[in-house]
Amino acid sequence: MSAAVDLEWLAQICRLPGVSGFEEPVRSAVWERLRPLAQDAWLDGLGTLVLTRGWRGGRGPRTLLCAHLDEVGLIVTGVDDAGLLRFDLVGGIDARLLPGCAVRVGPDAIPGAVTAVPVHLTPAAKRRQAAELDGLRLDIGAQDAAQARRAVEPGAFAVFAGPAGPLGRLFRAKALDDRAGICAIVAAVEALAGTDLPLAVAFTVQEEIGTRGAAAVAGPLAPERAVIVETTTAVDLPGIRGPNRVTRLGRGPALTVVDGGMVADPELTACLAAAAERAGLPHQWKEAASGGTDAARFQGVGARAAVVSVPARYLHAPASVLDPRDLQGAADLLTAWLTMGV
Repeated sequence: MSAAVDLEWLAQICRLPGVSGFEEPVRSAVWERLRPLAQDAWLDGLGTLVLTRGWRGGRGPRTLLCAHLDEVGLIVTGVDDAGLLRFDLVGGIDARLLPGCAVRVGPDAIPGAVTAVPVHLTPAAKRRQAAELDGLRLDIGAQDAAQARRAVEPGAFAVFAGPAGPLGRLFRAKALDDRAGICAIVAAVEALAGTDLPLAVAFTVQEEIGTRGAAAVAGPLAPERAVIVETTTAVDLPGIRGPNRVTRLGRGPALTVVDGGMVADPELTACLAAAAERAGLPHQWKEAASGGTDAARFQGVGARAAVVSVPARYLHAPASVLDPRDLQGAADLLTAWLTMGV
């Protein structure tokens, strides 16, 4: 049983805007893809999409797969007299990456750029310091404040702008966290079509600002076991050694022992590792207890929870990079685990 990852579809959903609280375009694309395979589907009040099949009557434990729809981004908070937009961050973005970045603002995808004071106008004492967020603005080319306000209102989101697609043997796009996880789950669900496994899939919202979507849906779903499919940091770069690399591209999906929010269920994690070994699938272990995922929220309602992650460089940046072999490996691991009964 093969789970074929669709990289063209991954590029499509990565191009869509989906800042926390504004996930609808991504949710609609996922719903359109999986609607033929769902026996039941519903949205909760925050916007999490849940698809189920055989949830109350299939064989085996009630199993949940989960990935989040949202991405980090910016939100407009006001307009300066000159027509530049003030903004704040949505999710964990390193402000050092922002000056000069191209963005798309609001549902109309208005082109914009993050302003930066030129280095020759920056006092020498501050040239080695990161840009302060209060000093940055979004420039959408407005002539004045009135024109800017006609185009963009406070509360509008902004996402990074850039290409999505192959980068040599790798794949580059914004929002691979967590569109890669979505893509792996979609491939596994399509491969499992026709089985009677009691399976639910939750595509959660607002993960990047406190796993709020998972918190709202965990209780109503009450899964017995939950596997969160995420991306995780790969710092396999020059000068970085040992566990500081966290994971490495090309070595397969990563399993988590512990992270910043939870201790993964040892038995469930061991079952995933055993499934990978029995299927001959490469896998690796996340070597640093950093970050957090929706897994903690499902543990909070008594589910056994584990995390399968796709390694990616430059998470929460204007462009992230993954190895398609790792993404395919994540989809294959999910399929093998669910079909092997381990």
